[in-house]
Amino acid sequence: MAKMSRVVQHLDKKVGRDYWQPVFVSLDPHRDTPEKIREYLADFSPRILGLVGTQEEVEAAAREYRVYFAIPDEEAMSENDYLVDHSIIMYLMDPEGKFCDYTTKEFQWFESYSKLLRRMMDYEREKAQKQRERGGELQPGERAANVKVANIATMLDESMAAVPSREALERDMPQRPVTVRR
Repeated sequence: MAKMSRVVQHLDKKVGRDYWQPVFVSLDPHRDTPEKIREYLADFSPRILGLVGTQEEVEAAAREYRVYFAIPDEEAMSENDYLVDHSIIMYLMDPEGKFCDYTTKEFQWFESYSKLLRRMMDYEREKAQKQRERGGELQPGERAANVKVANIATMLDESMAAVPSREALERDMPQRPVTVRR
């Protein structure tokens, strides 16, 4: 979560808070209430939206996204002192909810940041290209969206022309201490 928090800080700084929404999905509905998730995420970033569902919903989502997780047996769960083994993956979804890319715990935070920023840039380029292929005609309500797409695509192009080095990112955004409450 500390890695995700750093990615969130840098992407918010680069593309803005209104452009994207980081989400955390709990795999433990037995123990994780919305309030507990909110408290947990507050230690990392107030921007991360926490979600939890029923056991059936969690299992269905895990199957859909091929997330491994293992919850202990009922006896261990009854004591409420257990760990959930799970894969650690950050998924990037487009505004239509389609899967774009992912990063794993093996990625350094700046690698995840660069990869996600590149994918955002690709998405905006494709969107602008589709508009150009339509002959530049704007559909009702698209004028503001078209300007936003052009601005974001230009800004992302400029950003990616010189993706900062790890040293520059570390210098500009020192890691703050993180307290974890459970």
